[in-house]
Amino acid sequence: GDSKQLSLSRKDFTQLILSGRDSKQLSFSGRNSKQLSLSRRNFTQLSLSGRDSKQLSFSGRDSKQLSLSDRDYKQLSLSGIDYKQLSLYGGQYSGKNVVVFQALPVLVGLGVVATTALLAKYYFSRKRSKIGVVTLQDPTVKYALPLVEKEELSHDSRRFRFGLPSDNHILGLPVGQHIHLSAKIDDQIVIRSYTPVTSDDHKGYMDLVVKVYLKNVHPKFPEGGKMSQYLENMKLGETIDVRGPSGRLIYLGGGKFSIKTLRKDPAHTVSVKKVAMIAGGTGITPMLQLIRHITKEADDHTEMSLLFANQSEDDILLKQELEDVAESFPDQFKLWYTVDRPD
Repeated sequence: GDSKQLSLSRKDFTQLILSGRDSKQLSFSGRNSKQLSLSRRNFTQLSLSGRDSKQLSFSGRDSKQLSLSDRDYKQLSLSGIDYKQLSLYGGQYSGKNVVVFQALPVLVGLGVVATTALLAKYYFSRKRSKIGVVTLQDPTVKYALPLVEKEELSHDSRRFRFGLPSDNHILGLPVGQHIHLSAKIDDQIVIRSYTPVTSDDHKGYMDLVVKVYLKNVHPKFPEGGKMSQYLENMKLGETIDVRGPSGRLIYLGGGKFSIKTLRKDPAHTVSVKKVAMIAGGTGITPMLQLIRHITKEADDHTEMSLLFANQSEDDILLKQELEDVAESFPDQFKLWYTVDRPD
């Protein structure tokens, strides 16, 4: 009781039971546990990280934050009320007062959490076909995805479509997060970050819009873009390594963002009514991800403004889609362009 901090790191234990009150922080890291049971009250933060546990149960009240990171467990039970924030890594929130799991990193803000204990078997039989199977189940693992389609959008911009393991797979990327592509180029491992223009509404594939920087075009970058040229030269059927999700920001919906100042910091929630965005070139992709998500949700009234910078009008990526959104949602989305070389 009344502890300021409690940290546990265990491996291969059979049972761990914690009961206390008024602690400021509780963190747990373990693997291969058969049972973990927590009963706490009035703590500021609870963080759990584990894998392959058979059962995890939690009962608490008035907590400000609960964070769980887990995979391959058979049962998770939560009982409590008045959580300000619930973060599930390896989980999926479905509906109200129900928590089910599919190894998908999701951050969900909850006002009320009721008692729930659902077996994975129930989830997979009722939800899997609707949501799809997540590709990026572990953010530390690289997944080799094949190039299945390539489209020329402009003289130097391409849409690359990569196939997922099956037609029922989704990428599993929360809004606000990005992925890393890695490839061996000139005997060096090159890693670049990208935000797909597709979302988890699309099954079986993901699309990247990339500006190709060729050699000897820009005097400041005589070698051009290593990764963009690598993608340009890929043949259909060849694979590239993809890792994610990554990032310190997740959009929760309804104008709420979960933000980490530093990668290892606990997330805090920010609520806004208006979002101002500035993008340049292919930097439009994370903005488009957010714009698409907000405008497809009828109950999300967050207002957005976008200033989109490009070298010339011909370089403006996804121009027609952006203007269609501005026309369809005139009270919710405002769009401005700026160019270095006006026509």
